[in-house]
Amino acid sequence: MNKTKVRAVAATTLFASTLGVLIAVTVFGIARIGDQALESISVLPLNWGESHIEILMDIAVAASLPMVAWFTVWFFKKAQDAETKLAGYRYTPPEK
Repeated sequence: MNKTKVRAVAATTLFASTLGVLIAVTVFGIARIGDQALESISVLPLNWGESHIEILMDIAVAASLPMVAWFTVWFFKKAQDAETKLAGYRYTPPEK
């Protein structure tokens, strides 16, 4: 594997892991709000969310995985293109 691909993989890993956590936490929060709304109108028994936290976490993971997978592929392509364009770049400070 060449340096450009390694750098693209590293950038994609950081991007995807950060994005995955953000999306999973967001979806979990939305599921929790929905759970409390359903509890308030007596569709779910009281404290259902507290006793079924694993189900809410599974919903969050299942909902976030397709989005994270798509963004990972998209970002890797963008990162690889950018790294290829920057492969021969050398920084030269501006003249005073």
